Amino acid sequence: MSRIRTLAKESLIYGVSSIVSRFLNFLLVPFYTHMVNTSDFGVINIVLAIVAFLNIVYQFGFDSAYLRLAHDVDAPGRKRLFSTAFLSQAVASILFSVILITLAAPLGRAFLVPKAHLGLFAYAAAILVLDTLSVVPFAHLRLEHAAKRFALMKLGNVILNLGFNYWWVMRQHQGLDGVFKANVAASLGTFLMALPVLAKNLRPVLDSGPFRQLLKFGLPLVPAGLYGIVNDMAGRLFLGMLKQADIDRLYPGKGYDVLQLTGIFSAAWKLGVFGLLLVQMYRM
Repeated sequence: MSRIRTLAKESLIYGVSSIVSRFLNFLLVPFYTHMVNTSDFGVINIVLAIVAFLNIVYQFGFDSAYLRLAHDVDAPGRKRLFSTAFLSQAVASILFSVILITLAAPLGRAFLVPKAHLGLFAYAAAILVLDTLSVVPFAHLRLEHAAKRFALMKLGNVILNLGFNYWWVMRQHQGLDGVFKANVAASLGTFLMALPVLAKNLRPVLDSGPFRQLLKFGLPLVPAGLYGIVNDMAGRLFLGMLKQADIDRLYPGKGYDVLQLTGIFSAAWKLGVFGLLLVQMYRM
């Protein structure tokens, strides 16, 4: 019964914090639709969709792998596993982000990001590295049943994002750059909150044995993660396949281009957050 009570308590904490975080994030939709034009909102959502896809690749499924494997080792073995997972993700994420920045121009052409905004891929690369560096520390909090701390840190990320968006977008009028600066700053803030977990568990160890185990368990989870992102994000990327003649036929007299249509679609899609909240609370 004690395990059932613990499960119920932690599920409630994860569920409520997820609902609150999602709802606060939803407040950015009317904020952005008032502070940036429709085309720029389309660009924001295209780049963030790419970030969402790459997040799955960067993380290798190591959060679930660490949770599973850490149960079967003693305290020193757990630290080796933690360090191997964290350091391997750190090295890989930096390498992947260098590649992402290098490929900014062809990615921009492929996904219709204007040349003037190719610098957003550098912000995206920074977000991906910082988010990846927080994966294993957050998994460790779940392993230690630190649900309240986990929830407060996740909620802190959302509050930081809202605050930085207010400052850089509304007060400093930095537009798209301000949006992505806010995301980078919020991800950095979350990583800083995770530093105590790193200080307690990180050692200068990169062990090939645990690394192979992590890959063996984590990599098969990547396709499932990508499939989930396809359901949520792919629509705004596939809109780029529409020709202008198709858009004019579908929306006669509106004068929409692809980026404007992507912005409108993305804002409308986010209204579905209230249905998503009912699902999200079970995922943890």
